[in-house]
Amino acid sequence: MVEKTFLKDGILDERCSYFTYECPFGIGAVFYTQLGLKQHFLPSRDNLKQFNQLGLFLKAARTGKERRIEAALKQYFSTGYAILDVPLDLSGQSNFKKKVYLATKTIGFAQVKTYKQVAKMIDNPQAYRAVGQALSKNQLPVFIPCHRVVSTNGLGGWSNLPGWKEKLLNLEERGMKKCVLLSEY
Repeated sequence: MVEKTFLKDGILDERCSYFTYECPFGIGAVFYTQLGLKQHFLPSRDNLKQFNQLGLFLKAARTGKERRIEAALKQYFSTGYAILDVPLDLSGQSNFKKKVYLATKTIGFAQVKTYKQVAKMIDNPQAYRAVGQALSKNQLPVFIPCHRVVSTNGLGGWSNLPGWKEKLLNLEERGMKKCVLLSEY
């Protein structure tokens, strides 16, 4: 059955399905197509109100793929670390954005790169401002970890939920410290 879903640009897209999940930060949602993940709403206690306004309802993960993604997200938001390597649907994105997103995906947990470094990673060293603009349009936060890209003099911008860039970086830093401690045994 095809579900109608809301995408960030306000378009109802009948090719997407979705599921919601709950974690300590609130309720999040993942939208996907046959090609892969299309959009991720970071968990928030305000999402329920927003979903109701959009005519969406809470929908538990049902398929094996949905349950695996849900489990990875819950692990990530609980520990700061999870394997989030799932197919992404970047259709409709420019080639430049695709390059930026794929380069950003290679930045490891609890690591950061500057906008300039990402621009160099995509062989376009002068395009660091365009990298920032592309990341500001990222519809798959955490899966495309734009929070790991910072300016040369601070955190840089963040177009998603206020305070989340720092929250995600701190979560990952704590998670990596736990991994290091466990690996020492």
